Amino acid sequence: KTSYLKSIINPLLELFHLPVAQTPGARLLFFMRLSMGISFHVFMTVWPSSLKSRFNFAPTDHAYFMGWIGFCYAVSQGFIAHIMIKLAGDDPTVVLIVCMAALGTGRVLAITSSSLVLVYLITAVVIVALGIVNTAISSACTTLAGADQVGGLFGVLEAVESLAGLIGPTLGGLLFALNDRLPIVIVVTVYMSILGAVMLLYRPTIIEKHSTLDPAASDVHVKTE
Repeated sequence: KTSYLKSIINPLLELFHLPVAQTPGARLLFFMRLSMGISFHVFMTVWPSSLKSRFNFAPTDHAYFMGWIGFCYAVSQGFIAHIMIKLAGDDPTVVLIVCMAALGTGRVLAITSSSLVLVYLITAVVIVALGIVNTAISSACTTLAGADQVGGLFGVLEAVESLAGLIGPTLGGLLFALNDRLPIVIVVTVYMSILGAVMLLYRPTIIEKHSTLDPAASDVHVKTE
């Protein structure tokens, strides 16, 4: 059993030692993906009960709502996100900042609104913003990594997202036990932290270092970190 776990964990850990994974730009992407994942799972610890208490949501209502979320995300990923990233040109920093503000503000408005129609509309904005951010992260990965490392970088991001799935629900439960409003406070704080990181670091660590490193350059970069 131990050898089986090692056979799974060891290749995963090796991904973190990829030269591109040691760059400041990649670390910013890891921070963004981890923070967004944790924020989502913390929010989900209070979201279903909030819908139940405000709108008496039944299972069919949840099904319709999840269908709406899926539709909005598909439209965002398949249409809106690509347009926004294209309009942003080489530097999507401003777009990302707006999206992070929308994600943080939208969560608060969605969980406090007494109008179900408004909740649907706010959720649409949040999901579209999420789709844009995820598209920008994917684009940044291809910008940072060469063809031989981009798959590994995506693998690390998936691992980071899985880690968020382990941490987020537990953290959300602990926060709710302390105060039922604490989870949403933490969610907003996390999104504002990401906004600040993007504002300060995205341009210098990703946009200004967009040239693909060859293996020799990558080795030098890692040694000087």
